[in-house]
Amino acid sequence: MLRKSRRVAADCRLEYIGEDDFEGGAELLDLSSTGCMAKAEQALPPGLRMKVSVFLSDGHEWPVRVEEAVVRWARGG
Repeated sequence: MLRKSRRVAADCRLEYIGEDDFEGGAELLDLSSTGCMAKAEQALPPGLRMKVSVFLSDGHEWPVRVEEAVVRWARGG
């Protein structure tokens, strides 16, 4: 499969809040300019729109915020 952009391994925390105040956390596994892969605490349905906060492990106090993210696929957690 040809990817649109290069993925970079990541090891940081991600928090999300979705439609109807659906919220939770996940472990960010990799990141690219077009998306990311994360292991969530609960199953997230494809198509779910959410706001995401990524807490980078580089010592910054404030998270990187993504105003709209969409679950494209899910397998297990």
